[in-house]
Amino acid sequence: MYGLPVSTAAGDVRSLIAAARAAAVPDSAALLRAVAAAAAWQDLADAPEVLDRLDPDAVAREVLRSTPRWTQLPAGIVAVVAARHVLATAEPADRHVIRTVAAARYAGVAPRPDDTGNGCWRLRWARLRPDPPHLVLTGHDWAVNALTAVPLPDGRTLLASGGDDRTVRLWDPVTGTPYGEPLRQREAVRALAAVPLPDGRALLAIACNQQVRLWDVATGTAVTTLTGHTATVTAVAAVSLPDGRTLLATAGDQPDPTIRLWDPVTGAPVGVLARHDKAVTALVPWPLPDGRTILASGGEYGDSLQLHDPVSGAEVGRSPHHRPMAAVPLPDGRTLLAVVDWHNSTWFHEPGATEAVDVLHGHEWGITFPDVATAVPLADGRTLLVGATRAHVWLWDQIGRSLIGRLTGHTDEVRALAAVPLTDGRTLLASAGQDSTVRLWDPTVGRADTTEGAGSVADLVFLPHPDGRILLAGAVAGQRGPVLWDADTGEPADPLPCYGESVSALAAVPLSEGRTVLGRR
Repeated sequence: MYGLPVSTAAGDVRSLIAAARAAAVPDSAALLRAVAAAAAWQDLADAPEVLDRLDPDAVAREVLRSTPRWTQLPAGIVAVVAARHVLATAEPADRHVIRTVAAARYAGVAPRPDDTGNGCWRLRWARLRPDPPHLVLTGHDWAVNALTAVPLPDGRTLLASGGDDRTVRLWDPVTGTPYGEPLRQREAVRALAAVPLPDGRALLAIACNQQVRLWDVATGTAVTTLTGHTATVTAVAAVSLPDGRTLLATAGDQPDPTIRLWDPVTGAPVGVLARHDKAVTALVPWPLPDGRTILASGGEYGDSLQLHDPVSGAEVGRSPHHRPMAAVPLPDGRTLLAVVDWHNSTWFHEPGATEAVDVLHGHEWGITFPDVATAVPLADGRTLLVGATRAHVWLWDQIGRSLIGRLTGHTDEVRALAAVPLTDGRTLLASAGQDSTVRLWDPTVGRADTTEGAGSVADLVFLPHPDGRILLAGAVAGQRGPVLWDADTGEPADPLPCYGESVSALAAVPLSEGRTVLGRR
């Protein structure tokens, strides 16, 4: 139980915290090592005047290194980890209120009435959409288009992200910190894939413009460049063969919507596997029970999903108006292929079956078909299908046939998802997109709420009430009338009549007789 004297070290931690209060500059490293060793995070959370003076990055690193289930720690500590990307660039005097807002957002803890703040300002109340706690990785300047997990020879796994800023960044998913220097490219990065080699290494395939570059992540050096496409390469995937080799599949945009195979060891082309009618946006390797791997491909609206055997080059299946999303392994050893149609349904196919074995109709669950998806295996044997629609990420349990959660936090379109296995048996979910952030989630602690939640607030004005109170009026997306709160307590006030379309702007207009009217647009 946090805060109890579990050992002599816990008493030492309290002494160190007392010393940090008096120090002009607290020794973050020594204090945090002692807190982690004694599991005394509650003691640190109970000393916010010390917590807010520590280096937020150092706090987050030590928490993540020592406590895999960090989302179960005290709210103040969870807030520092989840908001470290904001806290790290904030003035120490501003950290208190930022951490308090983060505690309300990520841990559901309301500000204390007796909280005096830091002497400059304090949070009185908050009405926030709850977001599940997660890590926000910053460093990209523009949109992030691609993610992939990259295994290292020592058993660890890195996360690679690439985007419009012409960089590929490598991350340690355990601590959320950069791994080495960015891999700088000449063009925007469109797709990524990890390609395992027979010697235990893995190359990173980076699609930029009409080329694919192979990098050795362990050394940070470029190995070779694959050329042959005459249009932008839009998708890449590693395809395992029954003889133990791995091929790299690449696909392109118009006017060259071909799928090409390459030997990643030599960099030599193997051949053109298939051609689509429109740009290819998805390549999904689909493992079969007999040891073969079928490559599923598809793309823009109106194109067909195609299935090919990469060994023989033969087409083994085709389905009109479908796009492959992910291969979903099941506890019984089967692997289903999840595909989407253009009517808001996701279909699950089994090898050899002529009909889909299951279907998820998006309209029944209040979701639209995903733009991107991945499968995330859990420690209990289940596999979640994770899809992204606009800025939301949803989690689907194929075994239980239930929508189990929605992950909110991105502020713009999500463009990439990836499962990231860790050495302790957990698998994290990575997401990235138009808001230039990469985010790491524990999919087992996703919020069970599957509703869209409150809309964004477009405008706020203060409004005097005849009884002497001051109200706060908000223009909330999706609401046909202004939403009112008591500005002192945050409690909802009596609503105003609703009419017309949703409110986008407000104005408080004082009149000469002392009244104030509220204008809306």
